[in-house]
Amino acid sequence: MKYYILVFAIITICLSCSDDEASLQPSDNYTPMAIGNYWVYQTNITKLDGTAVSSAIDSVVISGDSIIDGNNYYVFEGTNFISNDWRILALRRVDGDNLVDPEGLTHFSSTNFSDTLYRYRIEPDNDKWISVDYQMNNPIDQITVPAGSFDVLDFRGVVQTNISTPYPLPKFAHNYRASDVGLVLRNTFAFTTGYIVEERLMRYSIKN
Repeated sequence: MKYYILVFAIITICLSCSDDEASLQPSDNYTPMAIGNYWVYQTNITKLDGTAVSSAIDSVVISGDSIIDGNNYYVFEGTNFISNDWRILALRRVDGDNLVDPEGLTHFSSTNFSDTLYRYRIEPDNDKWISVDYQMNNPIDQITVPAGSFDVLDFRGVVQTNISTPYPLPKFAHNYRASDVGLVLRNTFAFTTGYIVEERLMRYSIKN
């Protein structure tokens, strides 16, 4: 189909700073960053009814940094559910309390819980559209993954479309991050298949 895509909570694997890290990091450091930091995830793909489709182990590491338009971005490399080929996944930096990419788009905030921070929209045909709107959410309960239990903030996406689907909408995409740890759990909705992709943190290494 022309609109073969995966609508997902973007590849936003924690992020932030350089030599003046302390002044650049967001409040409570939900995006701890230093070259050499790494995260290992158990990735499970299931159908909406819970039936298992596949599982894998994925890794992400901050491999370096890069200056773009005078700003320092950290380089995240690794694998994910889209491909097991090792490659660059994201470039990110911190702007105030926001996590941004080289295009200036926001992928997380530790303070802004009212605005739509990121909007992803495609129009595979003239009269067809798929959109995901992301806002911050503050869950009450802790998130428990193999790496432990954490208090988190959620960069949550709401998936909507005017394309006929066999499942009810809206669907939600979640990116849960913990202070001094980073991304601990991500739930991604695969639009074309209706599958759920869940990435749960198994272990990590954060430099002080």
